Amino acid sequence: MSGGHDDPGFIPRRFVLAEFATPEALLEGTTKVRAAGHKGLDTHTPYPVYGIDEALGLGRPKIPTIVLLGAIAGACIAYSMTSSATARSLSGTVNPSALAVFVLITISNLTGVWTGSSLGFSPFRMRSA
Repeated sequence: MSGGHDDPGFIPRRFVLAEFATPEALLEGTTKVRAAGHKGLDTHTPYPVYGIDEALGLGRPKIPTIVLLGAIAGACIAYSMTSSATARSLSGTVNPSALAVFVLITISNLTGVWTGSSLGFSPFRMRSA
């Protein structure tokens, strides 16, 4: 029978479940458990508890960096698509002075991407009073 307690590859896993009355108690308990050397901690609350990411040792979120890189890539793609296609269709060759006209289009595209991404991720940055 595989997967049971008789299996030589069986490693027992233990879990701890705790309930805290206040957010401060949750932060203190999480910090103490992490200081005791336990890894892979997680907490669940019905509302945001600020400081819990430091108590869990999560570090900075990577989403803002990914969104910024996507916005820059989108602006570069938009610039290359609009400037090269229109400059060639107007003159038959690429005119460097004609490319400068499309900087505004690229900036407006970048602004739109930035605005959309910041509005999309604003719930992650909202703080209660």
